[in-house]
Amino acid sequence: MVQTKSLLDIQMKREDAVALIETKMMDFGLKATRSFDFQLSRDAHADCKCPHHGTEQCDCTVTIFIISAKDIGTATLKIHSRDGWIQIEMVNPPDVHPAEDLVNVLRMAVGELQGAALG
Repeated sequence: MVQTKSLLDIQMKREDAVALIETKMMDFGLKATRSFDFQLSRDAHADCKCPHHGTEQCDCTVTIFIISAKDIGTATLKIHSRDGWIQIEMVNPPDVHPAEDLVNVLRMAVGELQGAALG
């Protein structure tokens, strides 16, 4: 079982969110490596609130980023999109705990993502 920590829910196109995540992470000295980006992964989200989930009309996607920082470590971000909404979560195996410094930088970067989306 993985541990998840919700960081942001915002109305935004997936493509815009992914591009902004890559940019904002770089702005904060972090490296964002896209490790997974596949629409079929939506089937694993049984609790998804998409009204079309599991049908051909479903537009859910999941993108996974490995976020790394020199001398701080790594963390994993999951971006789940559906119906024009983006949910960003930090996900980790139960025995992995990212450094608090990295978590704080991620929160600042994601906060700027929200500002860019609203601005």
